[in-house]
Amino acid sequence: MAPETEATDPSEEWTKLSQAEAMHVVARHEAFLERRSGGQRALLTFHDLSGLDPKTPIFVASHVSLSTTFPFRLGLQPDMAFPTNAVANADKVLDLLKPFAHVATLHGHDHENCRHFVEHIEIMTTAAVAGAWWKNGLDSRCEWGHEPQGYRLIEVDDDGAISSRFIAYVPEQDQPAECYLHEASGRRFINVYDASPKTRVEAGELGPLAAIDPHAESSIGLGTHLYELPSDFDRRTIETRIIFEDGRTCELLLHH
Repeated sequence: MAPETEATDPSEEWTKLSQAEAMHVVARHEAFLERRSGGQRALLTFHDLSGLDPKTPIFVASHVSLSTTFPFRLGLQPDMAFPTNAVANADKVLDLLKPFAHVATLHGHDHENCRHFVEHIEIMTTAAVAGAWWKNGLDSRCEWGHEPQGYRLIEVDDDGAISSRFIAYVPEQDQPAECYLHEASGRRFINVYDASPKTRVEAGELGPLAAIDPHAESSIGLGTHLYELPSDFDRRTIETRIIFEDGRTCELLLHH
């Protein structure tokens, strides 16, 4: 078996945003929203996709996610009202996409990292700059998942396969994981900022860890990418191995 190597980081060739530049983006976005206040309801219109090769990669972008546990994890019921803003007939949209082999849907609104799958369709919500939540500038983090603010780099292979990775705006924050203490409950986790249900996490002698169940009552107030440590775990460092579904492997020593 060939030795595992970490994938090259395409973001190394990119220029990182300064805080002033990022704040300018936020200001322009807020100005746009103010102009749109009271405007017509946005409508999602599909072209006839029947003539496309089923292997054609398909992307659908909508502000609110077509599939999410976010309302439940906030202790709310999904409906059309803010902040949950459920998408009407989202299941029908997803059904239209299922005949295609490579599909990803791109979302904001919840301002958290949450990747999961509806059958083979990947749902990608990304922890982008978050208006009123962005109280500490580039040092702000998502309240329930503790991921930093950032963006998503998406790649499409020659065969149409879609992969992505989350990249933090601040280089010092651009790590795949951390040890995370949920202060309200005292629970401790390995927090893999961009994990999905297909991501595997191994923690030293503990072996594979299970991600939290986003539908469980115990997950209210938490992000989806948390892997819980035993309550009696007393090591100060954790040798951690993360295997993403696209083959990327990260090995790191976490401290808590």
